[in-house]
Amino acid sequence: MTVTYKVEVTGFGTTYWYNQQGQLHREGGLPAVEYADGAKQWLVNGQFHREGGLPAIEFADGGKEWWFKGRLHREGGLPAVEFATGGKEWYVNGQQVTEEQAKAMFNKPATNLQNSGPYTYEQAKAMFNKPTCNGKVVEIDGKKFTLVSID
Repeated sequence: MTVTYKVEVTGFGTTYWYNQQGQLHREGGLPAVEYADGAKQWLVNGQFHREGGLPAIEFADGGKEWWFKGRLHREGGLPAVEFATGGKEWYVNGQQVTEEQAKAMFNKPATNLQNSGPYTYEQAKAMFNKPTCNGKVVEIDGKKFTLVSID
């Protein structure tokens, strides 16, 4: 499949790639915006987005931002914003959280927040802290069974 882009280069040397709907967009792991100073922005259908653990915005001064489907977000309890000055901010699905909250959210396996809607910290925490069925007894056709976790 061939992708057609409209490319605009400004007098300042900034290059923009647009899809047929007029949205900033570029495929193949390439940035949709490249600034003359070296800054780059990755967008898909007009939303900041980049996968593979890579930042969607790279500032000329070295700062970076991780975005997924238009929301500041980074997996693994890592900061979604890293300032060139060394400061850091943590976001999960566009919601700012503390470093401790981010690490706690990703300390439990299995749930992938990237594919779900925006959650508050408390909602996401509840998703990870679901009660277990381990040790519960169930009866099926008159026979009793004890459930065992197989994590």
